[in-house]
Amino acid sequence: MAHVRGVCAAASELWRMLVLLLGNIEGVLDDVCGVLYDEQLVCPGCMKAGRWGDAASAWDVHEQLGQSHTVYCERCDADVVFRTANAAPIRRPKPRSDAAEALPAQPLAPPLASPAAAPASAAPEGCWFYFIDAERLLAFEGATMPHLQELLRSQPQMVVRRYIVFTDVCAHANRGEICTVSHRWMARHEPDADGTQLKVVKAHVRAHRASIKLVWYDAWCLPQGMRTPAEELEFKTMLREVNLLYLGMSVLILLDLSYVSRFWTQFECWLAFQHVGEGGLRPATDDEIRATIVTIYNANEHMARGLRSMWSHRTPAETVEVLSKPDVTVTNESDKQIQLAKLLQLDERVRRA
Repeated sequence: MAHVRGVCAAASELWRMLVLLLGNIEGVLDDVCGVLYDEQLVCPGCMKAGRWGDAASAWDVHEQLGQSHTVYCERCDADVVFRTANAAPIRRPKPRSDAAEALPAQPLAPPLASPAAAPASAAPEGCWFYFIDAERLLAFEGATMPHLQELLRSQPQMVVRRYIVFTDVCAHANRGEICTVSHRWMARHEPDADGTQLKVVKAHVRAHRASIKLVWYDAWCLPQGMRTPAEELEFKTMLREVNLLYLGMSVLILLDLSYVSRFWTQFECWLAFQHVGEGGLRPATDDEIRATIVTIYNANEHMARGLRSMWSHRTPAETVEVLSKPDVTVTNESDKQIQLAKLLQLDERVRRA
């Protein structure tokens, strides 16, 4: 049982937490054949009175709550109101890889979708991500870009939510339309304090305006800083699948002097130089490369050539060996161990797609 408690005033936030929690649970259960489970909402009055299981009133999420958010509990002789404003149904709707949807102003709220649109089976393998609308990015006049939470509060029209499907990544369906930025954080809590990276990203988008529609940059598209429980859960969900954004999209690499010493940036760079095919991951040919390297600060073209030489021809096994060395630094050492294990799993995952 997924059980979320809180005060009535925070009902919308609690609902979003439940949606995210059950989305993760469904993902696990869908991978385990033979597990039977129901998706129901149980009357809180019955639970408070100590009535559990068959003794409590319960309603199917999709059949009942799609028609009305107020239901009647015979056992409690009272109406039960499920406050689902700004929340998504428990079962995620089947996404279209070519459709983007604007976010509501409510911070990090999954968009309201009709239960009638939800498929009978689980959504295709993939993940919801936030992106920045390319045209609105070009129109942005600030010197630096706010983090995601502030964008959702002050300029929600800039943020777009898209479900990225794993098979679309393997088919390079989003290659030209989405630009993923690989960069180093210049300070612990602020990646781009002087606005240099924002200027370079905008220049790149402007030069490819005909194709780039969405931009992903971690500080603008992942919840940052002090996160609410719902934001933390969403952050971890997206971070777990963030490799998809470097594996199937065009990648803009912002190369500075320290880029080549950091684990995350080198991992992202290697992904950007990979090609997804029936045989798994392999180095991309010159015609297949999705990465564009732009030097910033004191980096130069000699370093850019060295970066290409270092990562454009390595196999997954060779990459694990290089990234595991102690001169490849990472803030959280456990991140390195987890991602290196996932790297080889990613190759196998691509082979099965």
